[in-house]
Amino acid sequence: MKKPPWPTNQETMAPREPTADEAEGIRWWNGLTEPERAKALADAGWKSGVAWTPSAADAWAFHKKKTQAGNVLPFTEKPAP
Repeated sequence: MKKPPWPTNQETMAPREPTADEAEGIRWWNGLTEPERAKALADAGWKSGVAWTPSAADAWAFHKKKTQAGNVLPFTEKPAP
């Protein structure tokens, strides 16, 4: 693959550790099954054929808004029997 003529993020951004929120989002995303990931992206606005596609970070942000509002349980929590 040919290198683009402009600087890439890897060249312009200093490496850093993820923030606590980013690390929590990474753990959340990595703990989801493929169907749960698909649902999380759809909930965050994914639609086939549109110009904008949400990322895992967008799904995490949407998930936090929904769970903080008390509307849904996090995917990692199971309802009590």
